[in-house]
Amino acid sequence: MPIPTLGQPVPRKDVTIKKNADFMFALCIIERDELGVATVVDTDGWIVKLQVREEPDAASTVIAEASTANGYITVGIVGDPGEEVNIDVKIPKTVTAAITHEGTAGYDLRVQYPDGNVEYLAEGLAYLQPAFTW
Repeated sequence: MPIPTLGQPVPRKDVTIKKNADFMFALCIIERDELGVATVVDTDGWIVKLQVREEPDAASTVIAEASTANGYITVGIVGDPGEEVNIDVKIPKTVTAAITHEGTAGYDLRVQYPDGNVEYLAEGLAYLQPAFTW
């Protein structure tokens, strides 16, 4: 399976995570051939992790995490043509309800390809909001 060529810098998308609500984030990675024709990349077998942290260092507390290992990220092509998703993040409300940090944090989404190479596919600010309705 060829590894897609992704543009740099890493795509930036800020997100809002509402406490006590499911958080959903989906990506569709495509690859273009030499004629510019786009094809949805089959991400089956990729190991993907998204972490939300107060600071971008390993010592910073993980506020929320989704991964293919914990089942909060699924990979592989799903959806109708033109609406495909191949990385689907769903952090359940049981996890977001436990978030105590409020305000701004950061996140990134990392993929490890079957050949062992690692790349970051998305990053941005994560706005953590309290819930008023329970």
